[in-house]
Amino acid sequence: MPSFATREHALANRHYNKLPNGTITHVSSCIGINSVARKATGLPARPALGFPPPLEPIAFLVEQAANMSIPGHYHQADQFQVFVAGGGKFG
Repeated sequence: MPSFATREHALANRHYNKLPNGTITHVSSCIGINSVARKATGLPARPALGFPPPLEPIAFLVEQAANMSIPGHYHQADQFQVFVAGGGKFG
């Protein structure tokens, strides 16, 4: 079954997030719910359910200011990074 979200839905689910290194981001949940949205809405963290974990479709937009960095980290699901404005680099 296809999953999709409108721009209005994503903007209604946009949350402020400050990382431990001080980088400020805004995370908009488009499909599914990520850890930032769970925290912002008072939901508990997702429990660890063994390996491999159950996976479901998830899509979100992360906005951050220029010249800021996000520390390296890993996700349980395969991810594809898409730059939609500005520029960036990996590594």
